[in-house]
Amino acid sequence: MRSPVSSIIGMVNLIQMMIGDGDISNEELSNMVDMIKASSSKALQVTEEILELAEMESEGYVLSTKPIVMREFLESYVGSINPIALQKNIQVVLKISTDAICNIDEAKISRVLDNLLSNAAKFSYLESKIEIIVEDEDEKRLLLKVRDHRVGMPREMIDEIFVRFGKAQRPELEGEDSHGLGMSIVKQIMDLHGGEIEALSEEGKGTTINLHLATTS
Repeated sequence: MRSPVSSIIGMVNLIQMMIGDGDISNEELSNMVDMIKASSSKALQVTEEILELAEMESEGYVLSTKPIVMREFLESYVGSINPIALQKNIQVVLKISTDAICNIDEAKISRVLDNLLSNAAKFSYLESKIEIIVEDEDEKRLLLKVRDHRVGMPREMIDEIFVRFGKAQRPELEGEDSHGLGMSIVKQIMDLHGGEIEALSEEGKGTTINLHLATTS
């Protein structure tokens, strides 16, 4: 929280000083207001994610689960393009070879996919491809992979990506920002579903996030 709030205070102080000196143009003021809005949005996002984690970790929290045909759920989900993927003209490809049913909280698994696709898009170049691959892992589990094909990460970062505010934080491509909460939320949601998550990555070749979910049929 300190970083975006400090930016807001710094910009406001600078505006006050420049107005006091009579040395600020409308264009400069507009640019500074845009920076304040961006920092405010980041602060709000961090706050909402901290509250979301706190809610999921609170005593008595229960998922709202029901049996879902994963093919239907994912086809509907992929139909709504991730905004970052859209901005960078990234193709999201669904490859699904199972009609398995999983007992899931649709809103929370959508949140997982939102975070994974957002990360994949941030760390991908313009006009690249992200794959969502879904298959039966065995008779009792479904394997869902989210795979990008570009930046990747060094081996020492892989164990840190699910750690809250962990050392795996880094600037993304195209100036996008990260604060180290998204993947910890993903891990928490998977834990609540009794599922598992793992990351496989190689620098320059991309990253694959594997989700393992129990099936009901």
